[in-house]
Amino acid sequence: MNLTHRETEALDALCDTFVPSLAFEKDEDPALFSMSASDLGVSARVAQALDMIEPAKSKAFHFFLRLLGNPLFMASVSRSASPFSRLSQLQRERVLQRLARSAVPQLRSAYQGARSLVMLHTYAANGTPESDALLSAVGYEPQLNPRSTAPHVPIWKMGDELKVNCDVCVVGSGAAGSVVAAELAASGQDVIVVEAGGVWSAGEFDQHELVGMHQLFREGGLSATRDLGMSLLAGASLGGGTTVNWQSCFRTPDDVREEWADVSSCSFFTADSFTECLDSVWRRIAASTEESEINENNNAICRGAQALGYRWSVIAATHSGVMSPNAVTVCSGAESAGNRARRRLICWMRFVPVPG
Repeated sequence: MNLTHRETEALDALCDTFVPSLAFEKDEDPALFSMSASDLGVSARVAQALDMIEPAKSKAFHFFLRLLGNPLFMASVSRSASPFSRLSQLQRERVLQRLARSAVPQLRSAYQGARSLVMLHTYAANGTPESDALLSAVGYEPQLNPRSTAPHVPIWKMGDELKVNCDVCVVGSGAAGSVVAAELAASGQDVIVVEAGGVWSAGEFDQHELVGMHQLFREGGLSATRDLGMSLLAGASLGGGTTVNWQSCFRTPDDVREEWADVSSCSFFTADSFTECLDSVWRRIAASTEESEINENNNAICRGAQALGYRWSVIAATHSGVMSPNAVTVCSGAESAGNRARRRLICWMRFVPVPG
């Protein structure tokens, strides 16, 4: 859905309001303060991202952009009936502050969505001289790792008219789907796994964060709760969430298992057989704490937890024998997805036999 001229004007002004060009002192980095969203090409990337999100959300955002050019609406959120794009920087900031605190939930959601779109496409983008200069100014230096040499996973794309016979069709190739498919296949069933997400193998990851977000996450990394108050980083690619996670593995806690059993009236969740299932998966993905080392960032958290009397433990992970000393560092987004895929085996590769 293309933006109209007025929608484009509103979006340009919106982006520059969140990321304006600011004055800077002699000891401050000009790249950090002087470049606005316009200088970084943010609005063009946001416009492209609107095609990745759910149609209803995209339609709502288009409507919000039109509201910012509507005299009656603008008069209700500012002292002027002028379009948002015609206001000064200070006036635009005040409008956004009112929207953020609005008693109307839809307007608060519009603000949250706009802020998420703009900030993601400002600070997650890299690969251009302007964006690289900005990231360098905040102290971020990307460390690109050698491309993975893992074999490409053969995939068959199904057309609308294709008919396939099988005993079981598993929808989704993530942590659940891959295990189910493997167990059914091991029992002699003819199994087909279908995946709606993109087909990307480790060797194709260019380790640029925004590209990784768009290729590997649901709605290009922009999925969120209905009110847009919380982002939902859900994997949408071959391997699902196991392709984009940070190798961390958590066994289902006993209290959660008890809750499942109580809510579902199914005693299996608290039975020894369920524990044996967890053990089996744990062994197959080689999850352990043997190579997990606590780095300085996490050591600070550990000391704080000890001082406060909180319980803490080292997180198990699927290391595959090649982990770095930063094993338990928290990682955001898909910035190092290529490196993760190189250093460990995705759940899909562990469980589903690759034909060929």
